[in-house]
Formats: sequence, C-alpha cells, structure tokens
Amino acid sequence: MRTRQNFSGSLVNPAGIAVLFVLVLIANYFQSYVVSSFLLFICFLFAVSFLWGRFALNRVKVQIRAENQSVFPGQRFPVSFSVTNDKMLPLIWIETLLQMPENSCVKPDETFDTNLYEDKKDQAPYLLSRRKFTWIMWHQQLQWQTHFEAVRRGVFFLQNISLSSGDGFGLTIREKLCRLTSPPAFVVYPRLIEVDAAPFLRNMHNAASGSRGYYEDVTLLKSNRDYQTGDSFKKINWRLLARQDQMQVNIYETILPRASFFILDAGSFQKRQIDPVTEKEVISSHETEFEDMLSLMGSLFLALKDQEMGCGLALPDVGEKKGELIPPALGDLQVNLLLSALAGIQYAGEPTFMNETEILSGRENWGQMYLCVRSLESCTCKRLLDNLDGACLTVITTRKEDEAVDAVHRKLWTQRLKGGEGA
Repeated sequence: MRTRQNFSGSLVNPAGIAVLFVLVLIANYFQSYVVSSFLLFICFLFAVSFLWGRFALNRVKVQIRAENQSVFPGQRFPVSFSVTNDKMLPLIWIETLLQMPENSCVKPDETFDTNLYEDKKDQAPYLLSRRKFTWIMWHQQLQWQTHFEAVRRGVFFLQNISLSSGDGFGLTIREKLCRLTSPPAFVVYPRLIEVDAAPFLRNMHNAASGSRGYYEDVTLLKSNRDYQTGDSFKKINWRLLARQDQMQVNIYETILPRASFFILDAGSFQKRQIDPVTEKEVISSHETEFEDMLSLMGSLFLALKDQEMGCGLALPDVGEKKGELIPPALGDLQVNLLLSALAGIQYAGEPTFMNETEILSGRENWGQMYLCVRSLESCTCKRLLDNLDGACLTVITTRKEDEAVDAVHRKLWTQRLKGGEGA
C-alpha cells in the first residue's frame, strides 16, 4: 500500500525562502562569502522551484474522449486522453491520475500503474491508476489512446482526472483536479452463463400471429380451409381428404410466450455471523450467490428476448437507494435497461424494502412472475408468497433444501409453491 505524494519541501515556500535569504545576509555580514554564496544558490534554487511548481499546471487542460459503454466482463473498449499545455512555460513532467471505482468493475491497461493508496489513517484506501510523461513543450498537446477492460459487474462514472506536476528536482509537487464536462459512464453487465429458456416459455391462446416467437398449437384445431400452393403437407387434413375427396389444410390456434416479470429479493442474501475477535454480529451478504443470481437473471433476459418474450424487473430499495420497477416490454432497449439495472445494484447486507403492494396491484400486467431468492427460508417477500399461488408465481432459488446449487453446471432450481417439480 502506498501513500500519495502531494507536497513541497519544508523550505520550498515563501517562509522558508525568506529564512534562507536572512541567513544569506547574516553570512554576508560576517564576511563568510563561501557560506553566503552557497546559501544564495540554495535560496535561488528553492525560489525557482517554488515558482515553477506553482505555475506548472496553469492553463493546462485535459480531455477524455470516450463513448458511454455497456459491456460484459472481459470486454475491452478504447478511451482517448489529451493534455494541452497552453502557456509559454514547458512542463518538465506531468502525471495523470485516475481514481478507480471501489468495486474495481473496470481497469485501464498495462500502460497505467495501478496501486492501492491511502491519504490518511482514518480514510479507506482506494485504487489509483497513474501514468507519467516528460517534457510537454509550450502550446503543445499530448494525445494517447488506451483501453479499459471490464472486470466485474458494476457502474463507473469517469467524472474527473487529477494532474500532478512540478519542478525537475521534485522539490515542489502540485496537483490539480480537472472535472470533465461530459463524463462518460461505463456499465458492466453481469457475466453471462448458459441457461435453458424453455421452462420460461409460458403460452396463452388466441393471439395474433406474424412475428418471431409465435407458435401453432397442433392440439387445438381452429378451422379448415382449401389447400393453397405453398402450404405445408403436414397441415393437410388427410382424414377429410379420404372421406370427401377434398384437399383441406388445418388452421390451428396461434400461441405466444407470455411476459415474464422477475422480482429480486436482495434481502434474502443477507449474511449474519459472529466475529470471533470482537464477538459482535457482523452483517454482510452472500456475495457469490448474489452475483450468481444476477448472472442467471441477466442471461435469462437475453435468452427470452431471442424468443420474443417481454421481460420486466422489480428491484427493492437497498438502504437509501431507491429500487426500480420496470414493466415488461420487448426489444433491445428493454434488455439494455434491465441489464443496466442489474449492473447498478449493490448489496452488502443493508435493510431492503420491496413495494409488494405496487407489484400485487399490477400483477395482471406482469405476466408470469418469478421471485428470485437465496432460499425460501430467507425470503423477505412474505406478502407475495401469501397472496400469489403457483399458477402465477414461481420461486427461483440458488439453494434447494439448504443444499447449494452446483456452480459448475449452473443448475437452476425452481420450486412451485403448490406441488410439482418446478419449471
């Protein structure tokens, strides 16, 4: 762990320079010309260092060109930087510093030196990425492009960048915080896993056809019509052909998948344990299982979108952060909205609140609902369990009968509330 350096030498300031100058006068008064000359040189050096460091970052501008990015873990995206020295004084050296997010959802490439820093003992340490350049001449612009890599789920707003510079001897170091006018946002979605969307394709009848995701139920005959060129031979009513010598095709009922509405019970992932040292209760979260559930939900959103099924999402209030309720809809924009909501939720054991009244009042519009919990025993959405039966609510758990799901095979246990083996 390192401590950031943002300092000037103890004498490299007006007071210190004044003290040295007084010593020069005293030495000169006692006719110690060698000592006087040496102190005068040091006084001049400190004065130049102080003035150089003070004005080094004046009229220095920094810009970052990066589009808002929505990526999955492991993906890389470009970020362009430029530093402009718009004054007559050259920069002997300059260092760019980026404070990285606490959850380390993104990181710059190897051209940046990333370390853990702390300014004060009572301040939490943080990650800082830095890159140093030398000699930017007057009215010169330095440009370079780097790549950021998405590491894990999270959201990062690159709102500012710090610049450090000073004299060539390192006697004076100054830092300047530059706030970006258009800060880019980097959204890292939950990692994707293999899922089977077939159990989630609920059907309803008498729906219009004509787009992907609509099917014909061959068990429900609607009517017959005369054979037309291009009709499939599988639809020909062979019994009617044998009886009446008429070639007719069967028209079946069209069906389509219903909408799916996922409810995340974040409070069910709360973890309570006793600290063996302090013997006090420590509240945290089952982080691995929580991330696995988010990955499962995000993967299902993409899989169900390919089946033309609209998905919605309900997230609880976590601490002081308000939750979200996103009605089911179709399309890429809807999936991006759902994945972004999953990327932004953070849970470390805080109290949660789910607006179950709002969910129950609009249940006719949600379609099939799925309650995502760690286990039925730890479920905090008791009102949903009491007011909805297995016909419209399915519980998705990461555990079944207190037995952990095999994370290697990514099994999904679904338990219907009223009998059955699940979806």
